[in-house]
Amino acid sequence: MKKLFLMITAMAFLFVACEKDQAIVQTDQQETSIEFKIDQSNFDLKNTVPMCDDDAIWSHVVFTIEDADGITSSYTSTINYIGDEFLTQVIKLDPGVYLLTSFMVYDTDGNIIRAAPMSGSIYHDLMMYQLDLEFTVEAFFKKQIAIDVLCYEELAYDDFGFTWFEFNDVRIERQCIFGDICIDDYQAYIGSLYDLPGQGIQFDMPAIIKVKIFKEDAVDPIRVFSNEDTYGDGTCLEIYWPNRIADEGEEFNVELYVWLPGANGFEYVLMDTWNFVDGNGATTGTDGVVDFVIGGCNLDPADYEYTLDEEYVPLHDPILEIQFDELMHYHNMHITSDGMYYYTIDGGNSNGHINKYDLNLNLLATFNINIDGRGLSYNKADGYLYASLFTGDVVKITDLTTGSWTMIHSNKLQNSQASFALSEDGVKFYDFYNGTLKVWDLATGSLLETINGLSNGSGNFGGNACVAVDPDYIYTWNTGLMTVYAYDHAGVLQTSFVLPNGNNGHSLSFVDGILFANDDSYSNGTGTWYGYNIRNAVSKNAIIINSTLPAENTEAFGTKSSTAIQ
Repeated sequence: MKKLFLMITAMAFLFVACEKDQAIVQTDQQETSIEFKIDQSNFDLKNTVPMCDDDAIWSHVVFTIEDADGITSSYTSTINYIGDEFLTQVIKLDPGVYLLTSFMVYDTDGNIIRAAPMSGSIYHDLMMYQLDLEFTVEAFFKKQIAIDVLCYEELAYDDFGFTWFEFNDVRIERQCIFGDICIDDYQAYIGSLYDLPGQGIQFDMPAIIKVKIFKEDAVDPIRVFSNEDTYGDGTCLEIYWPNRIADEGEEFNVELYVWLPGANGFEYVLMDTWNFVDGNGATTGTDGVVDFVIGGCNLDPADYEYTLDEEYVPLHDPILEIQFDELMHYHNMHITSDGMYYYTIDGGNSNGHINKYDLNLNLLATFNINIDGRGLSYNKADGYLYASLFTGDVVKITDLTTGSWTMIHSNKLQNSQASFALSEDGVKFYDFYNGTLKVWDLATGSLLETINGLSNGSGNFGGNACVAVDPDYIYTWNTGLMTVYAYDHAGVLQTSFVLPNGNNGHSLSFVDGILFANDDSYSNGTGTWYGYNIRNAVSKNAIIINSTLPAENTEAFGTKSSTAIQ
């Protein structure tokens, strides 16, 4: 006999237990005999799943059978241990169709120790042979019928449908899963399920997850679990699955999904698949919890570590998601971000400025930089801001607080008004003028590539010297036609689209999936930035923020003077 904590399969037979229907010698007696065979299997349940009592002595079985007329009869049978099998006494039924509507096993003290879960109860769908089980009795034939049962405990009667039901052919295995997500782009998560009232977006947050469990090659999961209702906060997500102990080597597949920005807004993104047999489950540490982290914000290692997919979604129509006003003494030229802050630069005077904003576009500081700026880009490779200047220079901003900068390439760009762009990896910079794009090596200044025939507007404010770049596309702009042209990196036009706002050709900037353009600030001191989502999932409504310099700071800029802008 196998060890205890058992799952049991009850077999109904005509006359003698067997594996196939067999004809028997005909007599005048039309009744057919049935007995139940109970197969023991190892069983272990934890926490919310009732525990089996390994000290219980099996005494008798009580079960109910309903005939075709809806009449239910109850049967009580002793259990006999014969030839390594548990067998009930024989009962006789007339030929016909029947339903086995309950099945319970009692110990010698009269306690129910096994029962089949009722239809609609929590474990019913995990059973292979479920109540109510229909079987047919044929005259002079014998056949085998199976019913699954689980261990019974009175405190768990809700899980089984009734206090008198529970039996076991399955071991309910379980694991607990908890995940962290490290968020560096706060703006992308505003308005999502992670943006909880009174808490907001944080650097390290519990991951909202969904877990699907499949048996072997099944298309449909046997159960789906989610912590969305608790937003992942406060506890791990408990999952469980049925392990039929008699069937050694059962394969299970667990799919882990995390609520993340995707192509169609926030959606559950498949992060991992764990494959295992029987009750092994996914690999865990000593704490027994399957823990994972997305990003690098945890000091201690997790069981599973993932990185966020930084690829953008396919290019789509522009959607206005950011709009804010900016008070600049000169022309507000360009915008960039390091993932934690936004930075803008002005131009038209050698006494220039860089503004620093948080991700909600609250102005944090204004830095005096003695440069005449055109383009501004953050270099992810070294963590510094780079700027293109009037006269075609490229400089590295080494210290915002002191206004320090270093010349990288002097008089390098094709046109003195050019607003350059850095590549995503910070290795190259892009230089555009009147249809010609030149790609340069940032470190050496070597010309890497020249592409001709790109569209643009007329003059520097019309877009003849501006370019924006992402890993897949090159963007040029005709402000007169309010049209942006998107090319692949070979210079082949892929599409064009209209930007409803923006009149300053210098300002075209690509920042983390957002294409920015602005209405120039020079005419009245206040310009307006417009940020259009073109490469991110559509996950929130437009954010309309009016952000200006405090009035008491405006005098620090002195008298306007612009000789460089044409």
